Amino acid sequence: MRISEDTQNKIFKFCTFVLLGMFFAFAGWLQETIYCSVKAGEFVGRGFLHLPFCPIYGFTILIMYWLIGTPESGGVLLKKLTKKPLRYFIYFIIAVIVPSAAELATGLFYEKVFGVVLWSYATYKFNLFGYICLRISLTWGVLITLAMGVIFPLVRKLIERMHFVPATIISSTLSVAVLTDLAVSSVQALMAAAG
Repeated sequence: MRISEDTQNKIFKFCTFVLLGMFFAFAGWLQETIYCSVKAGEFVGRGFLHLPFCPIYGFTILIMYWLIGTPESGGVLLKKLTKKPLRYFIYFIIAVIVPSAAELATGLFYEKVFGVVLWSYATYKFNLFGYICLRISLTWGVLITLAMGVIFPLVRKLIERMHFVPATIISSTLSVAVLTDLAVSSVQALMAAAG
């Protein structure tokens, strides 16, 4: 059975976003692991999953793209701002708010549902419930604005150069692996919380 070109293009576009999300989920895991390992003086595996992915990073980057594109393009919401400094400033503000909301929601969810505290900013000034704080939120704003302005377009171009079949196989395999890991990790956390 042959897939129509239109259907193939839609599948490929979906696979592109899955692979972008996985790339940034891995990059987030890597930067957290390196930072925490250097700080602790020993290897510290980060994240809730067994695999080297922190999905919150991938989801946040994709949400930012769907909401406001890249700082250069501005997406649907910011495209009309022709003055680049203003567009970048508003992009930065949104890049502070979106990951902070994602961190707060994720942190509260895992604490309430699984009894797991994935991180704590309780010792930082201007924190809310220990899950978000001004310093980290501003850091997210800078990192996401830079990532979306420089890294996202490059990685997207590289992924878009892939052929349909390998892109489909890799994105499907990674999706199944991460979703399976999420299910296993969730069950383990629930069992540990139950005592």
